Amino acid sequence: MVKTYDDMDYKTALKSRFDKDIRVEAVILDDPADAAGNPTIQANLSHAVDICAAVKACPTNVPAFVASSATGDSAAAAQQFVQALAQHK
Repeated sequence: MVKTYDDMDYKTALKSRFDKDIRVEAVILDDPADAAGNPTIQANLSHAVDICAAVKACPTNVPAFVASSATGDSAAAAQQFVQALAQHK
C-alpha cells in the first residue's frame, strides 16, 4: 500500500517524528533540502534515487529511498517500488 503521510505538517514530521513515531518503508521527499535537520534522513539520502530523472519534463531532484529501519518483505517490496519509480519512462 502506498499512502501519503498527512497526519501532521510535512516539515514537522521530517524533523522531529521520522523514525520515532512515523515508521515507513519508502520515503519520497519534495526536495533534497528537506533532509536538513534530521541525521537519519540525511544518512538515508546516500542511497536515494532521483525519481524525477525518469521523467523528462520534471524540473527538480526528487529523492526517494527505502528507510534504513525497513526490514524483511516490506523492505524488499519498498525497494521494488522505488526502483520502478526511478526507471525511465
